[in-house]
Amino acid sequence: MNAGYFTISEEKIEEFKKKIAKLTYLTRKKSEKVIIKSLNNQILGFSHYYKFANCKRVFEDLDAFIRMRLRRWLLSRKELLPGEGNLILTNTALKSLGLKTLIEIKKRFDSEKKRKIGKIGEKRKRTDQLKKGSNWAQLKDIELKYQQKLILDQLKKLTSLVKKLIRKLNN
Repeated sequence: MNAGYFTISEEKIEEFKKKIAKLTYLTRKKSEKVIIKSLNNQILGFSHYYKFANCKRVFEDLDAFIRMRLRRWLLSRKELLPGEGNLILTNTALKSLGLKTLIEIKKRFDSEKKRKIGKIGEKRKRTDQLKKGSNWAQLKDIELKYQQKLILDQLKKLTSLVKKLIRKLNN
């Protein structure tokens, strides 16, 4: 934690990198879908755990690391030269393969958080408007009408009880 901001420790970043390196080890004989799915599981878990932290730059660096490792793994399975692979395996191509990114998950979370904060702000504005001077009279009128309604409901109950008593006495 730095000056009120939560950050990700270097040890946790290194652990995450080791997990990614283990998943994209060159001798792994798995299909692309399996590797990308396992990478996505790691990405989702890590990003949802640390999405509250001040981590935009760290997430960008880790995304670059993940893409580099995946490109390296994909190139080892194809007969492409390393320079050609970077031209073919662009970020959009990796995204189309289904690879998720830490930074997109963080941006989505931040935008949802801003939307929720905006809704809270709108509620505060409405309650602040009710607190202003001219609206107090309206609130008093509403309170008076509510009290009158309660009294009317009680009167209805009493009259129904009186009617029942009268019927029982007449029988």
